[in-house]
Amino acid sequence: MNTQEYLEKFRYLRNNYSDEIPAALIHSFSENSLYKCRKAFLTPVNLTIQSALEEGLLSADLKLSFENLKKYNKTTNYRTRLTTRRDIIMARMLLFMTISELEARGEE
Repeated sequence: MNTQEYLEKFRYLRNNYSDEIPAALIHSFSENSLYKCRKAFLTPVNLTIQSALEEGLLSADLKLSFENLKKYNKTTNYRTRLTTRRDIIMARMLLFMTISELEARGEE
């Protein structure tokens, strides 16, 4: 993918998934399943950031932030626990940083 395609993907993830944590558990077959609290949200965020890093589109600082998020998720057993407000905030911050870097790169 090129820089613009990555930007579109990251903006979609940022803008089309809700930050809310609903009272009921949300499944992929739920009427509206676009919530950042779903594990299915963080997976494409991680995969797309990893891909952009491998293509050399993101900085070493962003790579460090990404690695710190992965380390946090591992040490807090993210796979087996419910998503918290903190998880959503951390993912949003990483998306913001990624989008900002790619936008600046597009202006070069």
